[in-house]
Amino acid sequence: MKYYALSYSFKVWITSVFLSPFICAIIEYLLRRNLSEISIKAFEAYPIIIIAELIFSLITWLVFWGTTTLALRFIENASHRKLVLLLIGVIFTILTYFACCSDDLKLRTDNFIFEMMISNSLCIAAGIAFFKLDPNE
Repeated sequence: MKYYALSYSFKVWITSVFLSPFICAIIEYLLRRNLSEISIKAFEAYPIIIIAELIFSLITWLVFWGTTTLALRFIENASHRKLVLLLIGVIFTILTYFACCSDDLKLRTDNFIFEMMISNSLCIAAGIAFFKLDPNE
């Protein structure tokens, strides 16, 4: 069972790392109906953003992996397990951003860090819902 937790948490995490810059650009476009200079530069610096995301969220993934292992062991109902993981995954993602970037998380309409936090949270939630945790599901 621990290998299911490892592969599941890794798939959710790595999907979030690679997709969140694109989701961020979509969020920005929906909010402002154009892509700002920051988002355009973010696409140009995509490899650097991926490396930063990998480093930035590594501890969060390790905690999520541990949480997934515990959920597999103690929560019998698959729907409840996914709900608990979704809540914990999103909360840990938000806490990571607040721990590292709290000064940059002011609610403004042009806040790239806030939009990345939302993007990562959406990707984590979607990954948890999309990927199968238990091969028997």
